[in-house]
Amino acid sequence: MNSRIKEDVSRLFEYWCEIAPGSAASSPAGTPEDKAAAARGIGGGHIVQSFPESFKDAKVIADIPSFAYPCSFERRTIQVHSFVLTNIDSKWRFGFCRHDPKSPTAMVIVTYLPWHDTFIRFLNVLADVRKNSQQEFESFLAEAYNRGVPEPGGCLKLQYDRPVQTFSFQRPQQFLLPSIPE
Repeated sequence: MNSRIKEDVSRLFEYWCEIAPGSAASSPAGTPEDKAAAARGIGGGHIVQSFPESFKDAKVIADIPSFAYPCSFERRTIQVHSFVLTNIDSKWRFGFCRHDPKSPTAMVIVTYLPWHDTFIRFLNVLADVRKNSQQEFESFLAEAYNRGVPEPGGCLKLQYDRPVQTFSFQRPQQFLLPSIPE
């Protein structure tokens, strides 16, 4: 079947990054207009941290900040949105972005998997883990990246705040519509 969904996905996600609003030049040396746009969260952004360092798709890296900050918006509550990038083979990459009013940056996950609920929950867990410990956050992110993707219908469980909390999900069955649990 010809699909825009990549079928041979081996990782839960391809790339994680943290993005600050405005251009990198809008920091201390930027123009007043750049600084004002950055303060309002418009004009794109710049990547301040990312994982893994081996991710080298320059086009995706260049495009993500504009999708993380596509327009001006008020940050009074946590906001999450998604976007879709199309690669050269016409396959979709899905981006999931989380803005927290208590953070000056946004978190973004890029993946070939169209599992919106899973990645929104994953971003929320990442934010919680990061609040508690940067070291635990880096370890949890690396474990999620290296564990792979479960078989259709299979479960993936990742521990954080060892061994207190577990992030788990069941891989959706491809080509089946979700149903209300009985």
